[in-house]
Amino acid sequence: MDGCPNFLPRFQDFNELMSSVGSSMNLGRNLSEKIMRHALLSELLSNLNLFVYGEFPILFPQHWFMKKIRSGILMTPDAVEKNYTISDEHINSLGLALIGRLHGDNLQIRCIEDAIDKGIFLQFNPASASLEETQFHELLKQTIIDIKSLLSLENDNWDRAILDEIYKYKHGQITSVNILGIDLAHALAHYDRADNLYQGHLALCKVLLGLVSEIQPFERQPLTPLGEEENQKMLSHQISGAQIAALIENGISPFGRKYSSVHFGKDRKDTVKKLAELISESLKEQSVDGNLLKNTEKVIEGLAEELVIEETSQSPPVQARGKLFKKGRSPGQ
Repeated sequence: MDGCPNFLPRFQDFNELMSSVGSSMNLGRNLSEKIMRHALLSELLSNLNLFVYGEFPILFPQHWFMKKIRSGILMTPDAVEKNYTISDEHINSLGLALIGRLHGDNLQIRCIEDAIDKGIFLQFNPASASLEETQFHELLKQTIIDIKSLLSLENDNWDRAILDEIYKYKHGQITSVNILGIDLAHALAHYDRADNLYQGHLALCKVLLGLVSEIQPFERQPLTPLGEEENQKMLSHQISGAQIAALIENGISPFGRKYSSVHFGKDRKDTVKKLAELISESLKEQSVDGNLLKNTEKVIEGLAEELVIEETSQSPPVQARGKLFKKGRSPGQ
């Protein structure tokens, strides 16, 4: 029959079927939600326009000019104090990536924040009578974090310093392009953060345009070009509201009297040991009679044992009960 597809889509379960049908037919949505989704898509598309370079329909993400130099230079924390001589191959690509580069304060966020605040992409779970964060909602929140991350690079004139050096080289004023390590680190970080935003915006738009029913995985760039150890340190400082709520509900320090199994060390045993040492030091600082502290190591260690909660990587107890938002897979992973 003319106009009929010659294939049948396969769905893993009923929820996936309903999600696909609902996405294409706008089922179960009131007018205000449809308007908000339309405004969100318009904002995301407007932001995406700022990433690309060229003339329609031949467009190119401007930060991609730096793709080769990003993969070709490995930096470490001490490298920021060094000077880097840039090869002729990378000079042009670095200049093209930075001239008129994307600035975080040009990106719009009003509709993104509205969608998060109004929770239109949250999902109600009747089994637990709780709201759950969908991958789409998580990626919206991550987008705000990524924009703030890009904005944090705007405080220094690193791009101006690099472009000035390239200008002098192109006009024969210097024989090579030498860039401070700290400025190069900023440039590479700009590539990483811009790419995370670009890929995230694209994934969100594909869902809103009805091309896919859920966020498609994509590879996220690190928060810093200074190696995996530094990247993990930065990631550890990104604490969510759900994590704070879970600590409060489980009574874990600093919001309670208990401690996580990795609060002070790499595992529970290490944490118990270090907590016991801190308790002993605290008692000594309070001028407790030394004779009273004799042979109390076991008592103090037992107290530390009680204060450190039991945790396993498979089933961490640091989990909000009932009404809190529950997290699924990380967006884009």
